[in-house]
Amino acid sequence: MANYQKRDMGQVVDDIQVKALKTLIENADSQDWREMWATRDIMQQNGHSHKPYRGANQIVLTANAFDRESKDPRWLTFKQAQEEGLSIRKGAKSEIISFYTSLYQVDKKDKNGNLVFDANGKVEKEIVKGKPTLRYFNVFNGEDVVGIKPFQTPNHSPEELTEQRKVAFARAEALINDWSKDKNLTIREFPNKDAFFQFDKEFSKGAILLPVRTQFDNLEAFYTTAFHELAHSTVLNGIRTKDELSPENTKLTFGSKAYAREELVAELSALYIAQELGINTNKSDLNKASFAYIKDYYEGGQLTDKDLSIALKDAQRAANTLLQYVPELTLENVLSAEAEKVKQADLTAKAEEKLSQELAQPEQTAKISKLAENYALLEKELSSNGWSPNAQGEISFVTKENGEDYAYKIEREINSPNAMSIFVTRNGERIDTPKDNIHATITAYQDSNLVQLMAENIVNHIGKDLAELNASNPKYVEERVETLRDNLENDRLSVSGLAAMSSNSPLSEE
Repeated sequence: MANYQKRDMGQVVDDIQVKALKTLIENADSQDWREMWATRDIMQQNGHSHKPYRGANQIVLTANAFDRESKDPRWLTFKQAQEEGLSIRKGAKSEIISFYTSLYQVDKKDKNGNLVFDANGKVEKEIVKGKPTLRYFNVFNGEDVVGIKPFQTPNHSPEELTEQRKVAFARAEALINDWSKDKNLTIREFPNKDAFFQFDKEFSKGAILLPVRTQFDNLEAFYTTAFHELAHSTVLNGIRTKDELSPENTKLTFGSKAYAREELVAELSALYIAQELGINTNKSDLNKASFAYIKDYYEGGQLTDKDLSIALKDAQRAANTLLQYVPELTLENVLSAEAEKVKQADLTAKAEEKLSQELAQPEQTAKISKLAENYALLEKELSSNGWSPNAQGEISFVTKENGEDYAYKIEREINSPNAMSIFVTRNGERIDTPKDNIHATITAYQDSNLVQLMAENIVNHIGKDLAELNASNPKYVEERVETLRDNLENDRLSVSGLAAMSSNSPLSEE
């Protein structure tokens, strides 16, 4: 600790957390690492209370346990070990955890400023709120604690695990419903390959589109994706760090530094919330894929150490904001039918029942099947025109005009649940505004004959858009306009990995 005291402790903690986050990003594809931070029973925990650590502290201790190959997730302070009659192995290295608090215990005084004493003559204490202050502790891993009983992973019966999932999903459903109602946020499930969040320019309202939960391998994957999009929606609360990359000050164009950081914020927030609710993110391949994208962003230079530091703080703010909407449910009141009715805890079962009823209607089933078929046909038609869908099913391409890169992508209208409605974006922005002199929104109702026309119109609209971009720059008119149409048909327009993460979107396309 001597070296730490010579520096600002806040900076020391920040450096430790950023280093740990790098470890997470670099090892997100490691099964051992993923199990450590995704499985609640073996998450890093307080060895005295056995409660899992939260947020950045969980990342810091998981990274250290991973590096030292520790199989014991318990951590104790020197004082806690002493109080339990244990000791610390000589030469053991501690790790620093921290948190901010604005609550302080002080001597209680009456209205005249005099100390208040209890019946035994001791000064009474009270909790007061003050300026947030950083507090930190040195903790030792269980493998360095002498005399502690070996750690044993809890052995839950299949019935217990099933009931634990019920509780977790009920709380997740309550979070989604209560947050969306409070923020007037539109949330829809729709037969769609992508999930994304969109908001208006005034940051006053937004909408989230999620694939139908039956499209996911399991409910864990569905809720993890939902948490990611909910985290994006907290921009409506204005809780992001205010700098040149904050959503209020820049456009979140796909692949940009601002976009990369916002993706990291959303992914960390989703991880924090899932951990808190006891939802096992290790079951979600989407989560693994998302961190793979973030790893590419980091290695590509879009994320600096400063960005990682800000993302950690913003992710915790977002998670804390959302977790306020999680009810304190217990296993008992979920199992009790009467308690479920009173507390409305069985939201997951109700949602699944509603979905089943909808899908059971022949008319609705036909619509969903037809929409899915039409989207597949659209991909096929565009493929014949030089486009191809990426691994996430997004249809996009990039081209260079006037020395600048232009990224085009097909987006889906969130307000068209019963129709096939799309629009085109260029570098993340719709290209149907007057300034672009182009209207790229094309809607095809349940008629597959229109899908081919839709694909042709998209290609034509993009051609006109690129021609206008050229025309706006006389320097390139003579050498480029004459060959524009030929170029559009060449392999120059190829997909180049423009996928937003499978859980990400127009904030992100998520």
